[in-house]
Amino acid sequence: MPTPQEKPARPLDYVRIEKMLGDSHFAVMSNKAPHPNAAKAFIDYYLDDESMKILAQSGEFANRKGIYPPLAGADKIQYVQMEVLDAKAFEDRKKNTANCFCGSQPKTNMIV
Repeated sequence: MPTPQEKPARPLDYVRIEKMLGDSHFAVMSNKAPHPNAAKAFIDYYLDDESMKILAQSGEFANRKGIYPPLAGADKIQYVQMEVLDAKAFEDRKKNTANCFCGSQPKTNMIV
């Protein structure tokens, strides 16, 4: 039987799913920016297709049609925007999730 060192290396892969949960990142400028034109130029550069292609080449998904990371089938994955919940909505979702998985209300020290 071959030892682990004698086995041929196999490439790693990932699980392909139809949808990907993601969140957005924002580029903002203060209304008191000391150099507002430089800030605007940076935001324009950051959001430009060229920058999105650089981001995608590093393996990240850019939320831009036609720009994908170099992964097989990346163009077929649907991006789903993550919801931002306020405190009440989070508590409601936490209780619902606990009911789905635990069958009862969550314990006070349970993290869901």
